[in-house]
Amino acid sequence: MLSFTHSEISRAIHPSLQGHSTLLEIDTADFAALLNRAFSHKHFTADWFSTKALPLYSHLRGENISRILEIGVFEGRSALFFAELFPDAHLTLVDVFAGPHELNFDFNLQDQAERIKKIKKTSHAALSLDLYDERFDFIYIDGDHGAGGVLIDAILSWRLLEPGGIILFDDYDWIREELHHATRRGINTFLDLIAGSFEVLFADRQVLLRKTGKLHLLQTGAPQ
Repeated sequence: MLSFTHSEISRAIHPSLQGHSTLLEIDTADFAALLNRAFSHKHFTADWFSTKALPLYSHLRGENISRILEIGVFEGRSALFFAELFPDAHLTLVDVFAGPHELNFDFNLQDQAERIKKIKKTSHAALSLDLYDERFDFIYIDGDHGAGGVLIDAILSWRLLEPGGIILFDDYDWIREELHHATRRGINTFLDLIAGSFEVLFADRQVLLRKTGKLHLLQTGAPQ
């Protein structure tokens, strides 16, 4: 029997994700133009998204997505990308929106005000209460990076995702020695829980899955 240390478990790539890092053919000029439209004349203090946008553009363009949920928004860079990629979609954006980053978010998304719903709460509260009866075509999880936090966000989000919908996890390469700080550990555990009910579209620094089954992880009644 194989045995692994906590460090080895945190670093292991889930077997279902291996061999799924291929990009689809795209027009790089169109991609560059989309980024320019999305990000020009906006206010940002950091950019953790743009270097990951190409695989998403490659695999998501052409998808019929009209309802987007994003967990962990920061200053809205990824939301602007998805708003540009899916010009008819409505976006629900959840974050605690701490400090001056909220001012940048509000400025950056002001032109999209009619298309967005801003929820200033923890993800766990928003997913289990505010959004309990909502359903989405696309969900992006980029909030709590602890293993437990990622796992809870994933479980609560999964029931909101329509069959055939797509879920995206950020920072699969976020690995720490401490087990509870390993984002990959939380994602791997979730993949074990939903085995047989997803298709891997892309896996590298981010993990992109399509929901193929109707597995419900939480069989609970509506909150009172």
